[in-house]
Formats: sequence, structure tokens, C-alpha cells
Amino acid sequence: MFDLARLRMTDSMTLEEVLAQDFDTLPEMIRMHAAHRPQHIALRQDARSLDYRGLEELVDRIAAAWVALDDSAAAKSFRKWLVASGTVPAAVVAEPDGPFNLIYSSGTTGTPKGIEQSNMMRWRQWQRAFAYDYKPDSVTLVPTPLYSNTTLVSFLPTLAVGATVVLMAKFDATKFLELAQNCRATVGVPSERWGETPVAFVVPRAGATATADALKDWANERLGKTQRIAAVEFTDTLPRSAIGKVLKRELRDAYNAKAPALS
Repeated sequence: MFDLARLRMTDSMTLEEVLAQDFDTLPEMIRMHAAHRPQHIALRQDARSLDYRGLEELVDRIAAAWVALDDSAAAKSFRKWLVASGTVPAAVVAEPDGPFNLIYSSGTTGTPKGIEQSNMMRWRQWQRAFAYDYKPDSVTLVPTPLYSNTTLVSFLPTLAVGATVVLMAKFDATKFLELAQNCRATVGVPSERWGETPVAFVVPRAGATATADALKDWANERLGKTQRIAAVEFTDTLPRSAIGKVLKRELRDAYNAKAPALS
């Protein structure tokens, strides 16, 4: 559900300008990404994917109806939860101190209890997303349950900046490594035409013979128009943080130091 007046304002703003505001909400940011990059993938799981236009529609279909999980007469039954496609929920104003979500602690350091987290608490988290290298070209691999607060710490900022989340129904070490390899790391570099354009950094396997142009052509045949890469750069290793996250800023800076802006 959304504030129509705020939506009209954010629709003409850049992502950086939106995140610099005192407050905004995730549904409005998803709606902004749906307007600016409707075909960019928001969620992916195995062979299924959902772009930001589809995610916006699904959010509206869920938000437009109340649901009774026990199928009681208190509200619409779970089986009839989703309203018709194209339905837009009634506009509401989300208060900064209002509840965003309710999680439950496991009681590791005390009695298990519910913990209410506010809209403002989550907004501050998303404002710090760029500092932790969450960018619109990022891909976040999520192998943990969506009800876990640990999951939300990475899941929500990814959607807030308009990036892609790859979901795993259940953690499997081999599948995790395969997905990490298949998703790779792409980095935005300066472009004379677009301002910034994706470049893929690839660590080739021993004995690999594929050329950079061949890999670029192979990838672009399978990517959407807004996701296509401008170049492939071979590298011996990918710089990583202490927890294993690819340091895209280091890749970007090293590339920019030796290469002119791509057209």
C-alpha cells in the first residue's frame, strides 16, 4: 500500500535522491523501480523469475485484501486471498514509527519473544545500502528462510535499490556454489551513452579457451535488454571481504584506472 502524493514525487527522483530523504517505504520504492526498470529481475528461484513490474502487481494483489490464515469468518480465506490482477490497494500513509514487521527471537540470550521493528528502522538500513555495496546491478543469493531477520538484512536492501534476489527453497552446499558461480559478479563502469554500464569480471578455469567476446555474446543472448553487459574482463581472482563478499568497488576502480569510458 502506498502514499500517492509521495509516489508522484519519487517517480522523478534518482535512487540516490530517494535514499537521501528523511523517510520512504519499500512498496513505493518497488513501484519506482517498476516504473524505471520494469523488466529488471527482482526475484529468481530455479527456472522461475519475477521482474519489478510483476513484483509491483503481486504486492498490490496481496495488499488489497485482508486474509484469515485459519479460514475463519474473520476475513477472506487464505485460498481466496489474492484479488484480481490489476487491482490497486487503497492509499495509506506509512508512519515512520509504525510497525514494519514482527519477528520472534529464539531466546538465545533470554525468553523467546516477539520484536516489533519500525518503518524508520528499516528505512535507515536501506539508506546505508550503498555503503555496503548494494547497487542496482547487484545480485544477492538468499539460501535462508525469509522469516529470518538475518535474511531480511540482505533481502530487503536488495529490493530497495532495485537489484536482483536469487532465492533457494532449501540450502544445499553444492547448489549454493553452482548458483554463486552462475550468477557471477558484474560491475557498473562509466559509459558515455548511459552514464554507467555493466562489465562482467570472469575468473577463467584452468585450460579454458573461451574469448572475452565469445563470453559476452553468449551472456547477452540470454540476458534481457537492460541487463546486457558491455564487456568481459578476465581476472586471476575476485577481491573479497573478510566474509567472502565480492568487493565490486575495487574491481570498478581498477577497471576505470586503465580503461576509457565505454560508449
